[in-house]
Amino acid sequence: MRIVILFNPKAGSADALREADVFAPLHAQGHHVSVVPSRGPGDLGMRAARAVRGGVDLVVAAGGDGTLNEVLNGIARVRGGLARVALGLLPLSTGFAPLP
Repeated sequence: MRIVILFNPKAGSADALREADVFAPLHAQGHHVSVVPSRGPGDLGMRAARAVRGGVDLVVAAGGDGTLNEVLNGIARVRGGLARVALGLLPLSTGFAPLP
Protein backbone atom coordinates (compact mmCIF):
# COMPACT_ATOMS: atom_id res chain seq x y z
CA MET A 1 0.00 0.00 0.00
CA ARG A 2 1.24 3.49 -0.83
CA ILE A 3 0.53 5.98 1.95
CA VAL A 4 1.11 9.73 1.98
CA ILE A 5 0.96 11.60 5.27
CA LEU A 6 0.48 15.34 4.81
CA PHE A 7 1.11 17.68 7.73
CA ASN A 8 1.72 21.25 8.76
CA PRO A 9 5.20 21.40 10.33
CA LYS A 10 4.07 24.31 12.50
CA ALA A 11 1.23 22.28 14.08
CA GLY A 12 1.36 21.42 17.77
CA SER A 13 2.51 17.79 17.71
CA ALA A 14 4.13 17.59 14.27
CA ASP A 15 7.50 16.72 15.81
CA ALA A 16 6.23 13.18 16.40
CA LEU A 17 6.08 12.65 12.62
CA ARG A 18 9.79 13.37 12.27
CA GLU A 19 10.83 10.35 14.35
CA ALA A 20 12.13 7.75 11.89
CA ASP A 21 10.91 4.67 13.78
CA VAL A 22 7.27 5.81 14.09
CA PHE A 23 6.40 4.15 10.79
CA ALA A 24 8.67 1.10 11.13
CA PRO A 25 5.72 -1.32 11.59
CA LEU A 26 4.15 -0.13 8.32
CA HIS A 27 7.46 -0.46 6.47
CA ALA A 28 7.95 -3.93 7.94
CA GLN A 29 4.62 -5.00 6.40
CA GLY A 30 5.71 -3.75 2.99
CA HIS A 31 3.87 -0.43 2.94
CA HIS A 32 5.53 2.60 1.40
CA VAL A 33 5.02 5.66 3.62
CA SER A 34 5.86 9.21 2.55
CA VAL A 35 5.67 12.01 5.13
CA VAL A 36 5.24 15.35 3.39
CA PRO A 37 5.23 18.75 5.15
CA SER A 38 3.32 21.78 3.96
CA ARG A 39 5.31 24.66 2.51
CA GLY A 40 2.58 27.21 3.14
CA PRO A 41 -1.14 27.97 2.84
CA GLY A 42 -2.85 25.93 0.13
CA ASP A 43 0.11 23.60 -0.34
CA LEU A 44 -1.44 20.55 1.33
CA GLY A 45 -4.41 20.67 -1.04
CA MET A 46 -2.11 20.67 -4.06
CA ARG A 47 -0.01 17.86 -2.59
CA ALA A 48 -3.13 15.80 -1.84
CA ALA A 49 -4.35 16.20 -5.43
CA ARG A 50 -0.90 15.25 -6.73
CA ALA A 51 -0.88 12.15 -4.52
CA VAL A 52 -4.27 11.04 -5.86
CA ARG A 53 -3.12 11.53 -9.45
CA GLY A 54 0.04 9.57 -8.58
CA GLY A 55 -1.98 6.54 -7.54
CA VAL A 56 -1.58 6.44 -3.75
CA ASP A 57 -3.94 4.23 -1.78
CA LEU A 58 -4.26 6.29 1.40
CA VAL A 59 -3.87 10.01 2.12
CA VAL A 60 -3.56 10.91 5.80
CA ALA A 61 -4.15 14.45 7.06
CA ALA A 62 -1.98 14.84 10.16
CA GLY A 63 -3.17 17.89 12.04
CA GLY A 64 -6.40 19.56 12.95
CA ASP A 65 -9.53 20.73 11.20
CA GLY A 66 -7.69 23.15 8.91
CA THR A 67 -5.30 20.46 7.69
CA LEU A 68 -8.14 17.99 7.20
CA ASN A 69 -10.18 20.58 5.27
CA GLU A 70 -7.31 21.43 2.95
CA VAL A 71 -6.39 17.78 2.26
CA LEU A 72 -10.01 16.72 1.70
CA ASN A 73 -10.58 19.56 -0.75
CA GLY A 74 -7.40 18.65 -2.61
CA ILE A 75 -8.58 15.06 -3.00
CA ALA A 76 -12.02 16.23 -4.12
CA ARG A 77 -10.52 18.47 -6.84
CA VAL A 78 -9.38 15.36 -8.71
CA ARG A 79 -12.10 13.76 -10.80
CA GLY A 80 -13.08 10.58 -8.96
CA GLY A 81 -10.56 11.33 -6.22
CA LEU A 82 -12.92 10.64 -3.35
CA ALA A 83 -13.72 7.23 -4.82
CA ARG A 84 -10.08 6.34 -5.60
CA VAL A 85 -8.31 6.88 -2.27
CA ALA A 86 -9.01 6.41 1.40
CA LEU A 87 -8.64 9.42 3.70
CA GLY A 88 -7.25 9.13 7.21
CA LEU A 89 -6.89 11.61 10.05
CA LEU A 90 -4.05 11.72 12.55
CA PRO A 91 -5.17 14.31 15.15
CA LEU A 92 -2.02 16.32 15.88
CA SER A 93 -3.13 19.91 16.32
CA THR A 94 -2.66 21.98 19.45
CA GLY A 95 -6.35 21.46 20.26
CA PHE A 96 -5.91 17.73 20.85
CA ALA A 97 -4.75 16.76 24.32
CA PRO A 98 -3.17 13.35 24.92
CA LEU A 99 -5.20 10.88 26.94
CA PRO A 100 -4.06 10.32 30.53
